[in-house]
Amino acid sequence: MTARTNTKKSYELHADSREIKGRGLIKSLLQDKKIPAIVYGKNFENKAVSLKLADFEKVVKEARTSSIIDLIIDEKEHLDVLCHDIQTDYKGRIIHADFYKINAQEEVEADVHINFIGEPPAKKAGLTIMFQMDDIKVKCLPKYLLSEIDVDISKLEKPGDLIKISDIPFNKNIKVLENPEDIVIMVHEAEELNVEVNNIDQNLEAAKEAENKEKEEEAETKPEENKEENK
Repeated sequence: MTARTNTKKSYELHADSREIKGRGLIKSLLQDKKIPAIVYGKNFENKAVSLKLADFEKVVKEARTSSIIDLIIDEKEHLDVLCHDIQTDYKGRIIHADFYKINAQEEVEADVHINFIGEPPAKKAGLTIMFQMDDIKVKCLPKYLLSEIDVDISKLEKPGDLIKISDIPFNKNIKVLENPEDIVIMVHEAEELNVEVNNIDQNLEAAKEAENKEKEEEAETKPEENKEENK
């Protein structure tokens, strides 16, 4: 199979230093459409910063968690970081981010996004395509990090056709931390899912019939109850 890595694009984010003063400050930042963040790393003193939510969302959407971001603090300090974690509230809104400062000479772990390309003939044949993985965990020096890897799925034709971790050709300088036998994508017979769907439909119909029967029985007993009351 063929796979293509995407590594050329660079990213940068501008941030401001901030003091840690609890929820009051965080609430104020969110009202200004900014989010608080923390920068940490090995042999590095944690830095609390804030940045514009829109800028963060735009960069992280492309950089994900496996691309180096040039974090510019107070327009003067440049730090090479990875976005390690994003916290959201109960509505799914981003309220905090964690950045990990990397060392160019030390290996880091990251999740590389899989970008599936091509149109599998199996799909046109009405078969079911099961996507098992979206990301692959790797370990390498920062200079070898990938923003994503393209995986060609245009050769998937019949049930049982699949792509495993071991089928994806990574650079020799990148260590894949997943089980090489793990399945990334696989073709299944369409009936396998149709049976499950049909069973659900049948159960719903049975439940509806039982409910209607109960209503009919209840309606039949009510006149009898009324007669007894009128005696």
